[in-house]
Amino acid sequence: MGKVLAIFLVCILLSISDAQDFFSTNILLYEEAKYDTVKLNSEKELNTNNSSFEAAYFLTKIAFNLNQDINCFGVNIEKKECSEIKKAMELFEKLYRQKAEEMQLMYGDQIMMADTRFMDLFYVIGLKYFDKREFNYAAEWMNLAKVMYMNDYDYNFYLGTSYLMIEENEKALRVFHTALELKPDDPSVTYNIACLYAKDGQKEDAISWLKKAIELNPTYRMKAIIDVDFENIKNDIEFKKITQQN
Repeated sequence: MGKVLAIFLVCILLSISDAQDFFSTNILLYEEAKYDTVKLNSEKELNTNNSSFEAAYFLTKIAFNLNQDINCFGVNIEKKECSEIKKAMELFEKLYRQKAEEMQLMYGDQIMMADTRFMDLFYVIGLKYFDKREFNYAAEWMNLAKVMYMNDYDYNFYLGTSYLMIEENEKALRVFHTALELKPDDPSVTYNIACLYAKDGQKEDAISWLKKAIELNPTYRMKAIIDVDFENIKNDIEFKKITQQN
């Protein structure tokens, strides 16, 4: 039994080593803009190993580079001219999730295998789902990109909004506060924080943040009146006062 286990572990280590060698070789070629060579190497790799998400990653990157004049981000990925990018991206998604499941690196149905080599693509996949309003998947993929993008305002805005839409309120609040550290006078994030506190019944915090949002953007005064997120505090005197209701 011990001998069989040892052989099994050696096979896993050899597989990991081969994948690392493939990636290391091709990342250098990619950085030298030798896209044709990388594409050929990736296609050969997939013929040999049809679960190689590393190869699918390079095919996606190359497809983006060869179509730089086409907007294939977000919902635009569905355009006919984006079909090559979409095909490669979906293959990467499928194979990366498959590997995470095989290695039992899942939390429920969420991937927990945040390989730093692929974080640029994780973010792009997250944006695709965000624009398609599939916020659960958007949060999943963008969360995998956290190490690379944690200090990026747009990233925190999209991730926070995704958590807000799937009612992961504590996570949304934490991410929005990070976004505000990066852009302190952003009215939309300030308003979203007010919404979150209101939904959780934290009246004083909700009022305080709503005041700030209205100061930064007066249009939020009318929006707050009809926003269901403020249902818990709409009869509050202070809420009526700052929204100027009689």
